[in-house]
Amino acid sequence: MSIITFILVTLSLALLLIHALRRKLSGGSLSTYRAGVRPPLDAFPAKTRENDKMIIIRGVSRSELHQVIQEFCDLYNRDEYQVITRVTLVSEKDYCLTFPYDMAFERFCLLVNYLQYPLERQWPAQVIGWLSIQPGAPGIGGVYVPKKLMIFIPPDDGEGDQVCISSEDRLGYSMKLSRQPDIRMLPGPRRDFEQPPFQPGALRGTTFREFS
Repeated sequence: MSIITFILVTLSLALLLIHALRRKLSGGSLSTYRAGVRPPLDAFPAKTRENDKMIIIRGVSRSELHQVIQEFCDLYNRDEYQVITRVTLVSEKDYCLTFPYDMAFERFCLLVNYLQYPLERQWPAQVIGWLSIQPGAPGIGGVYVPKKLMIFIPPDDGEGDQVCISSEDRLGYSMKLSRQPDIRMLPGPRRDFEQPPFQPGALRGTTFREFS
């Protein structure tokens, strides 16, 4: 085997390993990922649940975004409806995701990460999520967090399996997403907290597309 052939084979194996690892981190696998598998329709939530979870994603095309969101739904909605999101175009290549039936905090963070690092795709997405921790809610991962949070991926991220969290009172956290989610307080926020550009209620009456 020539040196060039050896290098090409090694690179191919490395790429396959990376794709398999990303599927594992996202909760899917090469053997279990199946598009379109869903529980019965009577398992769909009967009522909406008020919440302020929201993700703004910029710099991507509508068709690609729809594909990526559908992939995420395919990964997590096989046994129960864990992810139901509405996508609204707010300006050219700027989209807002809202969650009329609410969504678990850990799943929300996974979605922020997945939108930044979708499977087998590279794109120039800018992704930020916001949510409020309801009063009296238990700490996340055993760590108390303030009420209003911003979820994001720092531009110098070298991990690929984490999100960073900034609170409105200038505290910072990192959250590992592989296996059991692990949240840790940082010496300071990786990015200053920013208020969302609008509240989800401002989108009432606008056209959206729902994914589940």
